[in-house]
Amino acid sequence: MSKPLTPIPILPPRGFTLVELLVVIAILGLLAGLGIPAIKAGLGKARDGACLSNLRQLGVAFLAFTTDNNGYLPRGNNNKDDTTGTSGREFYKAIYNYIPTLNNQMSGRQVNKVFLCPSDKQPPDQSATCNQYTASFAVEAGSSATAESGVDGNGPRTLASIEKVSQTILLVDGKIGISSTPYMTDSSCTWTAVRTDIQRTEPSTATKISFRHMNKSAINAVYADGHVGTIKWTERNDTNRLSEPIWRGRGF
Repeated sequence: MSKPLTPIPILPPRGFTLVELLVVIAILGLLAGLGIPAIKAGLGKARDGACLSNLRQLGVAFLAFTTDNNGYLPRGNNNKDDTTGTSGREFYKAIYNYIPTLNNQMSGRQVNKVFLCPSDKQPPDQSATCNQYTASFAVEAGSSATAESGVDGNGPRTLASIEKVSQTILLVDGKIGISSTPYMTDSSCTWTAVRTDIQRTEPSTATKISFRHMNKSAINAVYADGHVGTIKWTERNDTNRLSEPIWRGRGF
């Protein structure tokens, strides 16, 4: 006869010791510490890309506007209103009808999200005047950003008059909070003001253009031919990247 099988003893469940729990917690904390910077970097790149997408759409709108207006660009400031004949129609109002609105309007407001940079502070309550991009002086025919007419060389400018469209900046990341309207940049900015900004010691101290991309060390821009690009703080003195001819679209 065969011997009866010896039952396998069932050991009582063994819990984790305090030391083991602490080791697991320490490992999880280390992994989280390694992962959070990578997540932040990824989110930063996503915001940078979304800003470039905004500027690309705005560049297309600028070019569409010129097609419908005898080749003239919208002015940086004081475009003449079509219905009242008065000034005060800044570029973002002039091109508004050329911007896709589907799923882009902020809830309960008229402003389109394409005018808001995802890397900048987002307004909790917005109006149609919110805009976080600044126009260069390439859109001005003269030296004034506010003169409504073309008297003395001021006024709207034709796209054809820009000497090098692939190098000339139309719009760039602007600094908000410098105008009387919250969450809006200056509609346009002179080269003198930009030159003052790029002569500063730190990008964070700029007051007209905003180096808010690539870890707060670069600006995004759209050019007169519709393409977009990024200018690093370290490239600010490169005359092929940022200079008076590039900002004014003349004098190359």
